[in-house]
Amino acid sequence: MFASLLVVGDALAVLVAYTVAYILRTRLSDVPAYYDTIGIHEFFLSLLILLPFIIILFSLIGVYRTQPQKKLAQAGRVFFGAGGAMLFM
Repeated sequence: MFASLLVVGDALAVLVAYTVAYILRTRLSDVPAYYDTIGIHEFFLSLLILLPFIIILFSLIGVYRTQPQKKLAQAGRVFFGAGGAMLFM
């Protein structure tokens, strides 16, 4: 049950981060960005395509393990997963 909540929490965190990134790049910046030419529907469609891969990546590297772990090891997995997700995007 706890691992399922972690997955949902991560999906919501990615959705919020994607939304904030879209707002910052298209609405608050005076510098033209490439994303100005992409509509909001296409931008969020890419999120729907990428989100399962991000969750699978986190799962494969062990972020959702429920057995006790060292804090530093867990933080390393999260950092590695976030970096991998950014590279994948």
